[in-house]
Amino acid sequence: MVALILGIIAALMGIFFFTGTLFGIAWGAPFLTVLKGFIPPALILGGIIAIGVGISGVKGKMAEKKVAKEKKEK
Repeated sequence: MVALILGIIAALMGIFFFTGTLFGIAWGAPFLTVLKGFIPPALILGGIIAIGVGISGVKGKMAEKKVAKEKKEK
């Protein structure tokens, strides 16, 4: 329950900072600048992680097939 309340507060604060001002500071344009700089590297890192997970999954399936084949032969 606490996590839900804190999540709602955080989301509302994020919306306020993005659209409004806080103590006379406009957060909209600087936030978009940071977002533009963050999204491409995050996509690259996410893609690299996904490729690694995919390769690991393929290797795991191949190892399972090999073990199953060895058990079948015995």
